Amino acid sequence: MASPAQIAANRRNAHKSTGPKTARGKAIVSRNPLKHGFRSDAVLLPGENPREFRRLLDSFRADYPHRNPAEEACVLQIAVALWKTWRADCIETRIYKLPVVEAIAQLYTLSRYRGTLQRSFFRALERIDALRAQSKITEQSQFSLTPLRPASPVLQSQTFQADGAAAPAVPGGD
Repeated sequence: MASPAQIAANRRNAHKSTGPKTARGKAIVSRNPLKHGFRSDAVLLPGENPREFRRLLDSFRADYPHRNPAEEACVLQIAVALWKTWRADCIETRIYKLPVVEAIAQLYTLSRYRGTLQRSFFRALERIDALRAQSKITEQSQFSLTPLRPASPVLQSQTFQADGAAAPAVPGGD
């Protein structure tokens, strides 16, 4: 158990180490627990090429030009999932250089992340297809001019006055 003098010394030292002060230092420390970046909010990790990711994203935007924010979110999810899957492929090649016991545990974890990323990729593809199908149905129903039911023959033979009342039919006035 710590003596009162040690406790007091620990408290004094704790006031001295309050973490980084500069924005650069805080940014570096924020990545301390980062190992593979699969669960990170940041899409790109240090050392990854932002132009390559932009090229990938732009290619999906060309294939799936978005018409609303939901479709844009799907396109972004598709690109991010594929990017992180490629990252998993790179990590896997490094894992095979490790001792077997260590590699097995890491490959298991990697396969779980890869499965999650692949499901995310295909879910986003399905969602964008569903959004587009729904959009087509909505567009078609807005421009449909077909009547819901055929006009009544009785109404077709009558003429209406300005006040909406049916005018008496004129015999032989066809």
